[in-house]
Amino acid sequence: MKDAIDWDETDILSLIKDRAQESLTLDYKKSDALGKADRKKNELSKDASAFANSAGGVILYGMEEDQHYPTKPDDGLDLDDISKEWIEQVINSTVHPRIDGLRVNQIALNQSSPGRVIYAVSIPAATSRAPHQAADKRYYKRYNFQSVPLEDYEIRDILRRASIPDLWLNFRFDAGTTTQVNFVPEKEVSEPISLFVDIGNRSQEPAFYYVVNIFIDELLTPFSMGGCTPRGMVKTAEGRSLKSFAKSFGIPGNLPVFSETMFTLFEPPIMFTIEKNTLQKSDFYLGYDIRAPGCTASKIVHVIQRPRGTLWIINQADP
Repeated sequence: MKDAIDWDETDILSLIKDRAQESLTLDYKKSDALGKADRKKNELSKDASAFANSAGGVILYGMEEDQHYPTKPDDGLDLDDISKEWIEQVINSTVHPRIDGLRVNQIALNQSSPGRVIYAVSIPAATSRAPHQAADKRYYKRYNFQSVPLEDYEIRDILRRASIPDLWLNFRFDAGTTTQVNFVPEKEVSEPISLFVDIGNRSQEPAFYYVVNIFIDELLTPFSMGGCTPRGMVKTAEGRSLKSFAKSFGIPGNLPVFSETMFTLFEPPIMFTIEKNTLQKSDFYLGYDIRAPGCTASKIVHVIQRPRGTLWIINQADP
């Protein structure tokens, strides 16, 4: 899937076709959620604060949903009533401190409602300027498909994280979050698939030493792990077993992870194969656990097939 800033009407219809469910990083709202009334501007401010204080993501204004699944674009908005610049101005003037990297994509409904538009508002996760306060002087987060107030201890924790590293990892294939699985002729195993692991730091405090654990679904067969050492097996909350591999990093042999930098951890990348009978009956999981002084972060991501034979990494928020 393209970055939301590049979405057009075709991408909106793809969200419906692929049943892209609302999540921590994706929210669907009808067009009438945007309006000049103070109540609606305050809601926009609250939602922007919640996304910034959580993992970031996209709010799509102009989508009808049922049980958190998109059903169809609504009639959209008139540019003379609500513009891209107006949305940016409301968020920038009501959320404090301002959200760096806020982007609004105006999407023309050329097929369903000619002359009307909907908006994809991309909000990055907060960095050292967190937390972000909404118009009602409260701080919000994303929880269970909603924007809810942060507890006092959560606000204190966000402020504390500004003084320690805040590391994250991102998985990707050669072509980004998707890759086509090709099989060796006359064999029941795929050609090698490359998995790249990028590391970044949301905090202003650099990380000089860190330990990374990478988790690979037991249904996948890794044969190159970038110098990682096998560490046995772990289980997901769903009971799926993952192979665990670990590697330590630190100066002078490795670069520190500075603020707002990103680089690939393993060169060459992790390599794995899939057996044909496995691909036909299952999706997969990847995960990581990363530890540095004052910092612990972990995540399990789901790798689905859309369409069959194409791997797609989902539920992985933009850093």
